[in-house]
This record gives sequence, structure tokens and C-alpha cells, in this order.
Amino acid sequence: MKAGRLEQVLDPSLLGCEDSVVDRRYPRMIMERFLLVGILCAHLMVALRPTMLDALRMLEGDIEVPSIPDRPLYGNDMIASG
Repeated sequence: MKAGRLEQVLDPSLLGCEDSVVDRRYPRMIMERFLLVGILCAHLMVALRPTMLDALRMLEGDIEVPSIPDRPLYGNDMIASG
């Protein structure tokens, strides 16, 4: 997802077959939002996961989906504290 390859994870048949660019872009934006919220909800660091209320607000478009924080490198805490 960070590489910008959304097409690799979305089912093309869900994007619709209308000729209008707006009609094709809108479902894509919704699917991208749902995918990003799902990734945030499953983040490795529990403290960075949104609350259920915030996740719902993101899915409904009431609040912006924040950028996805990078995953921590395993052992970084041990190196920094050791």
C-alpha cells in the first residue's frame, strides 16, 4: 500500500464499468479509505490503532484517515536501551 500499488489489492470488478472518470474514481477512493482504516486497525503497535469510534468516523468520511505509521524494526528498543 505504501508503494502506491492499490490496484494490486483491489478487485477490479468492484471499480465499476462506467465510462465517467468520476464514477470510477469515487468507488476507488472509498475502497482505498476502507483498506487504510483496516491497516490502521491491525497495526503492530496497539497504541497506534484507532478506537472503534474513530475507525467508524473514518469509514464514514467524517474524519480524515491519518497516514499509516511505519512498523517498528524488531529489536530497536533493545539496541537503544542496551
